[in-house]
Amino acid sequence: MGGKPCQLVLTGSAACFLDTAPLYVYSASKTGVMGLMRSLRTQLPKNSNTTINMVAPWMTKTPMLLPQFLRVWGELPANEPIGIARALLLPAVRTELNGKSFFVAGHDIVDLEEGLERTKPEWMGKELSDHVDEAQRRILP
Repeated sequence: MGGKPCQLVLTGSAACFLDTAPLYVYSASKTGVMGLMRSLRTQLPKNSNTTINMVAPWMTKTPMLLPQFLRVWGELPANEPIGIARALLLPAVRTELNGKSFFVAGHDIVDLEEGLERTKPEWMGKELSDHVDEAQRRILP
């Protein structure tokens, strides 16, 4: 195991968490990125001294955007590429981070995984949440 610590930082999207019709294929592919991060986050640090995190940007102003989309978006918070770059570097600065999904909107960075885990008994129900936790404990090495 030992060795030099490594970090994987995957680029997901707000489309992992929010309805994004009509971007069906984009949303599905970015949700796959989130699933990959979640499936590896408990095992990579144990087996290879590697952490894994995901950055999930909200709307980002790039040359690919159509001008009419920016008009519709108006004054809502939007990212510039430099803000996404900062979010991508966050795990390099804070090497203890692992298994996080950093939602980036208007350059605010929020870890959604922490909130999901903390509130799981509320949205899943306490009994089912406890059963899921116990099942995870049993099946994960």
